[in-house]
Amino acid sequence: MPNNSKSQDIKCPRKALVSYLWITIFAGFAGKYGADNIKTIIDSQGFFPLFSFVVPTIFFITLIRFSIGNILHLRALEEKDSPSSIWVFDFLVILLESITFLLLGAYSYGNNLRFFLLLMVLFFIDFIWIATMPIQGKNRPKIPWSWGALNGFSALILVGIIISEFYYKVAYSDTSEVVCFLFVWFIFCAIIDLYLDHYNLWRIKNQKTSQPSPSS
Repeated sequence: MPNNSKSQDIKCPRKALVSYLWITIFAGFAGKYGADNIKTIIDSQGFFPLFSFVVPTIFFITLIRFSIGNILHLRALEEKDSPSSIWVFDFLVILLESITFLLLGAYSYGNNLRFFLLLMVLFFIDFIWIATMPIQGKNRPKIPWSWGALNGFSALILVGIIISEFYYKVAYSDTSEVVCFLFVWFIFCAIIDLYLDHYNLWRIKNQKTSQPSPSS
């Protein structure tokens, strides 16, 4: 007897439709908040000093990283034919991350401390999510340990910086050494993501071209 539920998923990928739609909607609104803040900077200060764009740039780098990673992760669940319970759990976590991005977009200008607090929460959510994946069964795609380690380390860096703010009164102005360091760090994280390419986003073409062509 054919597996009707599986064939139905192939013909009508409802999970993909729901998940991609909401991820795109939340990412779009978060990006709009970030773009509105950039407009505010340009209207009030012009394009210089460039330091004013540091925190919004961190926001957009992180938004792009997570949006691509989350969509590809859900796609990997479909290809693995993972149980619906795993998909629901992962989708709810991604939805929580997407809501956090809405707040990050709103605070990407004007309150750097709140921005970095929310960014710390985002990274901890993601790290805890990945750390709990092994106990949820074997019907998962390959667990993105490298992604989790990178985000976990980013969360610890932010914890240290935020604690320093309370005890040592570290400056959070756009030109401070702390903010400039975080700008460089998150650019580094994006480069590492591209290099590791956990979901084979960039290597797909090379893999296809490396396959032998069918004989005529």
